[in-house]
Amino acid sequence: MPLLFIGGLHRSGTTLLGRLLAANPEVSSLTDTGMVEDEGQFLQDCYPSDVVYGGAGRFGLDSRAHMTEASPLATAGTAERLLAAWSPYWQGDATWTLEKSPANLIRSRFLQALYPDARFIFITRHPVAVALAVRKWTRTSIYPLIHHWLHCHRLLREDLPSIRSYCLLSYEQLSAAPEETLQTLCRYLDLEPHALPIEVKSGINAAYFKQWADGYGGGAGGRDLTELFDPRLSARKSMKDRLAKAKDRRVYKLVERWLGPGRYNVSLARRDAEDAVAMFEEEINGFGYSLLDLDRRPDAAAAGERSAA
Repeated sequence: MPLLFIGGLHRSGTTLLGRLLAANPEVSSLTDTGMVEDEGQFLQDCYPSDVVYGGAGRFGLDSRAHMTEASPLATAGTAERLLAAWSPYWQGDATWTLEKSPANLIRSRFLQALYPDARFIFITRHPVAVALAVRKWTRTSIYPLIHHWLHCHRLLREDLPSIRSYCLLSYEQLSAAPEETLQTLCRYLDLEPHALPIEVKSGINAAYFKQWADGYGGGAGGRDLTELFDPRLSARKSMKDRLAKAKDRRVYKLVERWLGPGRYNVSLARRDAEDAVAMFEEEINGFGYSLLDLDRRPDAAAAGERSAA
């Protein structure tokens, strides 16, 4: 059976997407594993899980987490061992066997080297929503979390030309049009469409956007966010030079401003947000999102198909 891998940063919708697809009788997902969210990365010992590299909001900044066909682990033996670890948790004789782990976002080339016929579905979500959703787990400031989002999606973009078959969609698209999006995915997998098995809520980012505007923007009060963040920040060379020197894990030491539970500091939070806007807004726009125009999102699912080399 061909493998289907789902990847996307923590809190980007990978679990929801996996459940929607697993409702199709021709898709078998890892079930009753006893592991967090039934993620296959925790059922095997062939390669390190994302927890080894710092977990949510951090793992992608460790260069070892980005795995490609050049990895010494990309062998037939590894492929066999992974199947042996996962197979007991796949149910029935389905067309597709599904494995879902967040770090698949940046190790698809490695997985493709193991399983050349595999397909991949990648899901993205607004960087503000992702950063604020995982902040409670990481106890880091907003700047490095948005930096992590951008870095991982850069790696994905660099990897996609090497992936033979993939589908890329956004969580925002899925929540706005769940039935249509599910049908698109079924067509991609050559499956008969099936009914939506669970409710997919709309407006999923609203609470995080309010927190971004009120807690980081200083209180929107109905004003445009561009009025809340100093437009001169992008020209503040000393600040940009300071931030540009932050590399990989050093970024946490540079901008760590979280003061501990119960000591949330609004002025420092706004400084982090301003830094993130100044450094990342333009590049994040290239992925279909904006830290200032929160309604901006990728328009539609994108798919890539190319013949095996």
